[in-house]
Amino acid sequence: MSTAKIKGEKVDMPNSLRENINKNLGSIFIIFMCIIIILFINLQIKVNNLGMQAEKYIENVNLKNEEIINKVENLSRQTEKYIESINLQNEKIANRVEDLSNEVKKYSQVRIGRDQFTEIYMQLQELTGMISNEVKREFYITKAVKDISKNNSTLDSKSIYEISKTIYEEAVKYNFNPLLITAIIKTESNYDPKAVSDSYAYGLCQVRRFIAPELAENIGIKWDGAEKTLFDPIKNIKIGVYYLSMLNRNFNDIKTAIIAYNQGPYNVQGQLTNNKELPDNYLNKVLDYYANLRGFSLEEAQNEIKATN
Repeated sequence: MSTAKIKGEKVDMPNSLRENINKNLGSIFIIFMCIIIILFINLQIKVNNLGMQAEKYIENVNLKNEEIINKVENLSRQTEKYIESINLQNEKIANRVEDLSNEVKKYSQVRIGRDQFTEIYMQLQELTGMISNEVKREFYITKAVKDISKNNSTLDSKSIYEISKTIYEEAVKYNFNPLLITAIIKTESNYDPKAVSDSYAYGLCQVRRFIAPELAENIGIKWDGAEKTLFDPIKNIKIGVYYLSMLNRNFNDIKTAIIAYNQGPYNVQGQLTNNKELPDNYLNKVLDYYANLRGFSLEEAQNEIKATN
């Protein structure tokens, strides 16, 4: 009996082991599958995150590209406007050059003075960019020196040159033709630095005493009284040309400014307000001398002054 039992147990043991192994293998498989599923889920999450990051990156790139495109379009529009502006300026210069060329041709057919031809030639060269500032400077200073020497023999050569140089520098500073300032000084004082009028206007530019201190202060000139300040030809010219520039800015018309320089701005403004015609005797005297200095006729000088407004 006992022997049979032992033999029976030996036979049953392999089946039990096999069952245990099968159970363990099933658990391992389930665990393995769970790990695979977890890894797959994690991988899917990472893929989704990368996809979202890629979408954001692409969106940012698109926004930057859009900004670049907008900037390029703005620059393109600005470039077009700049080119259009340059073309308009070139057209104006071309028209002016053509007018002057025609004028030169017209005068080449008749006998004209040397000064007149030189003036036309200077303008043509200036517009075509073929003349230097130094050449223009010497041309206008020399013209002023000759005219002052001819009309005032009491001044020494050094004083005449300093006056002429100051006329040029102050005229250029306020965008006036130096010969126009020369003509005003000739008309006002005949180049006499010590001239005094009945209305207490002093010096070369005949600046009135009651407005001179404020004008001097505006341009940084120390006021030492009417005689010390306004009899100084350099200071007088600086104050006078500055005053003319103020009048030109206020009236926005150089002819009216010249009349106001002589008659006073309040007087001129009153006449304009009452629709009265401004007297042009003084203006014509200045323009006539200006035309003479440039070798032009009075009509040509008036047309040129009108064109510069």
